[in-house]
Amino acid sequence: MKKTWIVVCASTLVLAIALGLTGWAQDAHSSLFDTRRTGREVEIMKGILETTLQYALKDSRPEKNASTNAHYLRGAYFFAETRIGGYYLYGQGAVFTISGESLMDSFGDDHGPMFLTAGDELLFAEDLAGQEYVEAEEEMESDDEPSPATKEKMKERIAAAKERMKKKKEEAEKRKAEFQQALGSIKVQLVETLATHGDSLSQVGPDEYITLIITPVREVMPRPQIISVKRSVVTDFKTGRLTLDAFRGKVLQYTN
Repeated sequence: MKKTWIVVCASTLVLAIALGLTGWAQDAHSSLFDTRRTGREVEIMKGILETTLQYALKDSRPEKNASTNAHYLRGAYFFAETRIGGYYLYGQGAVFTISGESLMDSFGDDHGPMFLTAGDELLFAEDLAGQEYVEAEEEMESDDEPSPATKEKMKERIAAAKERMKKKKEEAEKRKAEFQQALGSIKVQLVETLATHGDSLSQVGPDEYITLIITPVREVMPRPQIISVKRSVVTDFKTGRLTLDAFRGKVLQYTN
């Protein structure tokens, strides 16, 4: 009986120590930063970035929005919660991801694709095959060799198919160039947003960074576009120690 009591006491003591250590570990972890407040600030910043992108898209395509004042708000559907991600990494800072695919779709919209896919090339091949089938049908209708007029007609059909594909490629390249030019303007506005609203991320330490990552999009933007600034630089701008131009000079912008 005495032995059993000793075992029970020992087990209780071990359990108490284990629970105490677990509680201490949880307290130590939670004391690193205010998780609830940090999460709320990250969500607010996501909303600020969404609004910035809506207006940046509007400014990049003024002719697209001339007919309606609300059409640019289409971007709100693309830059929903699933299109802009955000999280905080202790010791590193706040990171926000912007879907490059959504950015491209919002910019291109009903103006057609910015690159041709393998499916487009397949359709072109099928188009040419169809022209050749018509030619074979015309040849079978007559025992004689196809007339020069028939041959010329087929050449014109095939040439027209090739011209259509060439035009599609040229239009896609033009839209791609327009998007890349607009992307430069959009990034300028994102940098200004970091300057004016980056201080809303109060839980990001002065030596940590606020980073924006625009995810890649195949042939249009094959590598991620990264914008990053140290939190202390934001403070320097907000307190007047840096001008906006000086702030821009301290922002890191690169592809990864």
